[in-house]
Amino acid sequence: MQKRIIQILSVAFCLVFLFNTAAYALTASEVKDKIATVQQTDGFKVGQKTFKAGGCHNFVNAVSGKIFGCSIPSTASPYQLNSDTNWTCLGTSQNGKEIAELMKQAQPGDIYRAYDKYTSKHTAMVYYTDSNGVTVYQSTGAGIGTPTLSYDKYATFYGLSLYRCNKVDTDKSTDNNRVEVKGNDENSTFPVTIFNCWYTVEPKCAPGMRLDVSDGSSDSGANIQIWNNNSTDAQKFYFEGVGNGYYVIKTSSGKVLDVANGDDVSRTNVQQWNANGTDAQKWQLLDAGDGYFYIVPAVNTDLRLDVYDADTDNGTNVWIYSANNSAAQQWKLSSSVAPESGTIVDGDGESSHTHTKGKYLFYEAAHPHYNYYTCATCGEKFTDGSTKKMDGCTECYPVKIYWHTDNSRFKVSRNNATLAVKGTASKSVVGSVTEVGVYLYDAQENYLTGKSEHGSFSGNYDYFYVWYDVNKSMGYTLQPGTTYKYRFYAVVNGKKYSSQMFSFTAN
Repeated sequence: MQKRIIQILSVAFCLVFLFNTAAYALTASEVKDKIATVQQTDGFKVGQKTFKAGGCHNFVNAVSGKIFGCSIPSTASPYQLNSDTNWTCLGTSQNGKEIAELMKQAQPGDIYRAYDKYTSKHTAMVYYTDSNGVTVYQSTGAGIGTPTLSYDKYATFYGLSLYRCNKVDTDKSTDNNRVEVKGNDENSTFPVTIFNCWYTVEPKCAPGMRLDVSDGSSDSGANIQIWNNNSTDAQKFYFEGVGNGYYVIKTSSGKVLDVANGDDVSRTNVQQWNANGTDAQKWQLLDAGDGYFYIVPAVNTDLRLDVYDADTDNGTNVWIYSANNSAAQQWKLSSSVAPESGTIVDGDGESSHTHTKGKYLFYEAAHPHYNYYTCATCGEKFTDGSTKKMDGCTECYPVKIYWHTDNSRFKVSRNNATLAVKGTASKSVVGSVTEVGVYLYDAQENYLTGKSEHGSFSGNYDYFYVWYDVNKSMGYTLQPGTTYKYRFYAVVNGKKYSSQMFSFTAN
């Protein structure tokens, strides 16, 4: 009995010590100084080629270990990293203007994963920022460097995610230049700012499920639930900042997430409703760690968006409930494409029945030239054709480019190759191409080099050809017996459309 009492007292003492020991995060100035120190270390000096081409991620990982004592997240996509308890995602976007604004929030030590026309997939660490742009510490095929990228240049990126290390120093120093971070108590969460964007929302208690509008309804009062991921519009939500750290969460029907009757008590249901600007429709995001968030209603910040009974069944209700920090109250946001505008068919459609106009559907990102309706018979979205297609509109004329190897020009030798492709598309698409290019990768899809150029093709043809000499056009020498991969792309109306990945082996 005495031994058990001693154990309990020991645990209690440790908990008191843990909750009352201040933890400190390095300031931006301290991080900048640490990066400068790392740059004086052999293997990390500017100009050195310590890390092979494509080793940008390994380089930043090594620098992070020296500065923060932790590794960086692994890659999840060309412009995103996986969730990591030591890193907080400050924002992710595929919009150039939003990317530029996001980088204006960067500070020394932040890292980003980006997809752009200059280096394709790339990881870099922020060294410092000023009015001219962001100076990064990075490794490329040319070696280690500290280039400065203007905000205008970031605006040309195709996708970028920015991360900040939240690993803290438990040194109890009272240095006033340090930034205090709350301990591990339940109030240690902090508001998070994200970009206005479409997201899918996954509950931690039910991996593979998504926040969902029941039956994909567009009615006010339609229930909010969880359902197996099906990539439908019913599972896409637009988070729009409305000031003071709050967001309105829109559904694909144009309605918004709403606390029923604006009640501020636990166990109140959540539904979709016409936007009315009340607190019942405002939500705040708090960091829950490991890439998850608490979604907090403005009507009562002691409550959380919650999965009923932490259940994992399709159709489980979602409501607001007293904060308990459980997995039922933690949500992961993943950026998503905008809701589909619907299949373009005539009033009598291409199906076995005649489409009958049902309820009018409004979309936040609706097609600009058509009114879409739901067929009362089959539920398919369709247009009655009351508005004509608009020339140059990529929604009226969806961009589809089919890529094929141009065997008449494609050649491979021991140290060189001519990469050639034929792109087939509609004449309007071919005539709208403003830029083409190619990216060369190693067998593990690490970026090696690339070539891009602005130009145009005649709109009188439904195809175009692009080819590049790896030695002459791309300045790269192949290694005999080595396998390489490459991908072409074309820019149409400001959007980039990439080919599938091709491969070859230098012989």
